[in-house]
Amino acid sequence: MMHIPDSWLEYGFEFSNLLGPTENFIIEQCTRSDNDILLPNLCNGYIGMDLTTPWLFLDGIYSGTGSDSHRASIPSPVCWLPEVEGMTCLRRYTLFHFGMGVCLDVQTFNGFDLYTSTFVSRARPHLIVRCVEAVFLESHTTSVVFKPNRKVDWETPDFATTVKEANARSYFTGQVYQMEDAHLLPHMDSVYMISQVVSDFNVNGILLTRSRPSVTFLTTLSRCGHSDALEAFESGRLTFRYTHEFAALSVQLSSPVGLLTENAEAWLRTWSAGRIVLTTDSPATHGRNENWEVLVNKSGDSDSVTSCELPQSTGEGVRSAFSLSRCLIAAQYALLASFPDVIPDYLMIPQGEGSAQPLKCGFFGLSPSGLGRGSNEQDYQGHVFWDMDIWMLPWVSLLHPNFSELAFDYRHATLRNAELRAKREGL
Repeated sequence: MMHIPDSWLEYGFEFSNLLGPTENFIIEQCTRSDNDILLPNLCNGYIGMDLTTPWLFLDGIYSGTGSDSHRASIPSPVCWLPEVEGMTCLRRYTLFHFGMGVCLDVQTFNGFDLYTSTFVSRARPHLIVRCVEAVFLESHTTSVVFKPNRKVDWETPDFATTVKEANARSYFTGQVYQMEDAHLLPHMDSVYMISQVVSDFNVNGILLTRSRPSVTFLTTLSRCGHSDALEAFESGRLTFRYTHEFAALSVQLSSPVGLLTENAEAWLRTWSAGRIVLTTDSPATHGRNENWEVLVNKSGDSDSVTSCELPQSTGEGVRSAFSLSRCLIAAQYALLASFPDVIPDYLMIPQGEGSAQPLKCGFFGLSPSGLGRGSNEQDYQGHVFWDMDIWMLPWVSLLHPNFSELAFDYRHATLRNAELRAKREGL
């Protein structure tokens, strides 16, 4: 049976009311090594990452050199798990909450557990949150020092980088080596990042005690400038500090309360606007297993519900239905995570030669999982055009027309450039 942390239980009723039983949207995977586990990507439509890789991706920034992906690989400051020198992890399992896009890795050691929680905030598009919490199980265990099992390396094949440290923060600046189209774009893409993960962490680690059982690392990114990233960082830090005293009073919170609350509420609003869920009637009610597909679309003050019976039962009853329910929720999470609730940065897109005025664009188009898994050849390599049009827009247009509008704005802003480039390349 899954042991769900207190912070997740706080929102359990709200998510169950929208998505069905907990088993529909929280999964558990046990593993013996990193190679044994496949994690969903964490994404908010602006920042995306696969926690099993050393990279993250930002807003569709292009890479034409260095790696195989079309998306530029940015060093991830949260690509690690805790490692305790001289101690062996006795058991490890991972929980993923598809309702609010939070990954929790639990490691059991002799005398204590370590909970590592990570999410990309849907409420604050620039922000990544990583929290490590020690739960002491035996009275004689009073402290633990952990280091990252994978050192944070700020080098990347896609960017010319500089890194400075000040005030217990790392300040990363990166500029791509090659722009997507020198004829149509005014300048090279850049990335600006501020993180509480610093070089001393690689060397000396961090001490957790019974009086200070958790540590939180905040990271913010922007493509506009360090001032933009700093403003987002300070705003997130103030929210965390305001709620930290309360968080320290409860074990197994496994995320800073205020920031997690914002993230959960943002995801609840997104799911409330539209989702597809499955329900299963018990044999006692109808004499046989019936699976029903329920389409829910928020309209005004009431929900409109349309039901249709699936052709045949799979023969495995409720277990099969819940398995299919999880697949549906996971698929919808991948789609929703590819679109932002809040547009963090607007860029002016030149319209080629002539007097046409640049068009403002705040979203740059994604394929399913393309942002979070941008460096994986088996996951689209960051492709955009046909993937977004064929696989994403039909569902999004039906249930989330506001996201569809973002996609069409992107098409409109880049259509002229696409036409000019196609002519130049003889297409």
